[in-house]
Amino acid sequence: MNLRQTAILGFPILVYAAILLLSGCEHKSVFRSSPGENLSEEAVRIMIETRDFFDSIRNKTASGFANDFEVQNEGLAVLDRASGLLWQRSGSPAAMSLPNARNYVAQLNASQYAGYRDWRLPTLEEAMSLVESSRQQTSALHLDPLFDQKQRWIWTADTYDPTDAWVVSFEGGNCLVSTVNRKIYVRAVRAGE
Repeated sequence: MNLRQTAILGFPILVYAAILLLSGCEHKSVFRSSPGENLSEEAVRIMIETRDFFDSIRNKTASGFANDFEVQNEGLAVLDRASGLLWQRSGSPAAMSLPNARNYVAQLNASQYAGYRDWRLPTLEEAMSLVESSRQQTSALHLDPLFDQKQRWIWTADTYDPTDAWVVSFEGGNCLVSTVNRKIYVRAVRAGE
């Protein structure tokens, strides 16, 4: 985004910057880690453009986030050195509603999945960092093949309104709003070491 665009969009950019500052970033992560309530389309558009995330609808020409992945914890997790995030490699075995997704994450923590108790749903910003600008030949997904390809859509912790939340589609290479009762997969995340 150039200086002229910043001046034209000044207020929304300030709002997005305030969200980033107020929510903070955990450990090494370069992204907002606290969920946003009622995250608007405009805030999401600005976030995608500011971060230069690829989104097949909102930012088609972006190259996407430059991940630096390494499989860890006996193949259970994938560390992204670029973002400082440790991702669940496989994700949930079944699609589920958002309330059940939160329970699934709680179960991961209770069982110390991959040796940790601080797994959570990713923010939209964190989940969008996984979206690749081109489809992988092996899976036709906008997702690195290091990850299990079953989870074609994942929940985020960010809501749109009281009955809807943001999800990321690796099939379409974009994010969208879904009702919280729809069945979608989970790919949990935590701050890396």
